[in-house]
Amino acid sequence: MNNIKDTILEALPFSFGNKLYLLKNGSKVIHSEIMADLFIDLEIRKKDSLWTKRLSIKEGHEIGICEWLADFLTEKDSFFDIGSCYGIFSALVAKLQPEIPIHAFEPAFVNALFLAQNAKLNQGKYPWGICRKFINDFNDEHNTTIDSYCQKNNIYPTVMKMDIDGGEYNALLGAKELLARRKTHFLIEVHPGLLGERNLTVDMVLSLIPDDYKIKVLPEIRGENNTWSDDLSLVGSDYNPYIYAAPEEIYKL
Repeated sequence: MNNIKDTILEALPFSFGNKLYLLKNGSKVIHSEIMADLFIDLEIRKKDSLWTKRLSIKEGHEIGICEWLADFLTEKDSFFDIGSCYGIFSALVAKLQPEIPIHAFEPAFVNALFLAQNAKLNQGKYPWGICRKFINDFNDEHNTTIDSYCQKNNIYPTVMKMDIDGGEYNALLGAKELLARRKTHFLIEVHPGLLGERNLTVDMVLSLIPDDYKIKVLPEIRGENNTWSDDLSLVGSDYNPYIYAAPEEIYKL
């Protein structure tokens, strides 16, 4: 039933569908201490208990990735947030480095609705670029490759965070030119179980990263372990670990 409602809303002009959804379902803004003494404001669904819990806990969401961004992001970077959901990492980046360009990608209607709201709440020097297409290995009305998006918008990320629930293999297939540029740090949440549902494997994802890139894994992303490891076998040992990949000449860990 919710999918039917979303389909109806998606058929309307985005701003009108936005207003109808908020009128019926409501929203709330959470002042979240995403890192120690660093706060962001995020508007979310009024009844979203999962994200209410995460945002209400100090350092409650993927602190290892937050720490990487805090430690290594600079004012010269550009940031792609692929699978942005509410825009939590984009909001953090805007807080850490207000002058860098941010592009957030979120195809789901309701998530994109709140992402647009949060882009206004957390804007730095520039408005966020928001893309509502799926990131894939082909281009059509509803899909785009990373390479095509970069070319069309003349923007090439130096830092990319990706969390797209099993779509990471196809996304990297469509990012061959970006990988070949050797100027981007990749933070990719890998989903072994969801990849398996598509007859894909973690090794297939890793095979798309050039051999001379350095790769580390951060398992137990929502546990207490925030230690990056060289042991890539750990990628398959957790439900949704992150990998960090970058050319050796720009590697930061």
